[in-house]
Amino acid sequence: MAISHRHKFIFVHIPKCGGTSIEKALCTFTKLDLMNPRLLSEEEIKEKNLLLGGSLHRLERHLSAIEIKTLIEKQEFEDYFKFSIVRNPFSRLVSFYNFVLKNKNPDHTKLQVKLVLNSVNFKDFVTCALQTEQMDLFFNQYKYICDETQNNLMNFTGKLENLSEDFNYGIKTIRSREKFPLRLLQNFPGFKKPTLPHINLSKSVDYREYYDNELREKVEQACEKDLYFFDYQF
Repeated sequence: MAISHRHKFIFVHIPKCGGTSIEKALCTFTKLDLMNPRLLSEEEIKEKNLLLGGSLHRLERHLSAIEIKTLIEKQEFEDYFKFSIVRNPFSRLVSFYNFVLKNKNPDHTKLQVKLVLNSVNFKDFVTCALQTEQMDLFFNQYKYICDETQNNLMNFTGKLENLSEDFNYGIKTIRSREKFPLRLLQNFPGFKKPTLPHINLSKSVDYREYYDNELREKVEQACEKDLYFFDYQF
């Protein structure tokens, strides 16, 4: 998650959707304000309902929109430009699986990492994950950016498959609202030469090769809302 009170924007970082690359690019050109829920007491965390991520990830990095909303002023959340990047659910699962296997120092405290390392293959990993209640968030990107009634809280939702163009649109929108210095815009991807760094992005593979019909149907069911909301298909 990245927030700038100076330039009035919020970026909601959904895991394995290019968020690390985006945050690195943003950090290069403007100071981001830190938000660390771990500094709060257990009572405050419960009061603000900062429990969405559970054991899936570090809270401060992947806060959802509704969690962020409880941590900043109401007017700030309403006024700031809010954007995020989503990804084809089928591709996202394969990317995460390969990322963990290639990581020399995986975070063993994360439930989804444990499932990968203890699985026989990709199908086994997904099958076990689907049977694990705490992994519901892992299959549903919409929960990061929608409210309780499934209304998208973002002003713009881009796609990883169109990352440079969509990120550039976000930067242009921020600049048009807050008059980003021109020199900054010239360094962002899509203005002249796309230079968005690729970090934590697994080597490109054809994700379809990882699925048989049975597994495809299971993931389609689990990710039904993502597929519908963000217009994806296998």
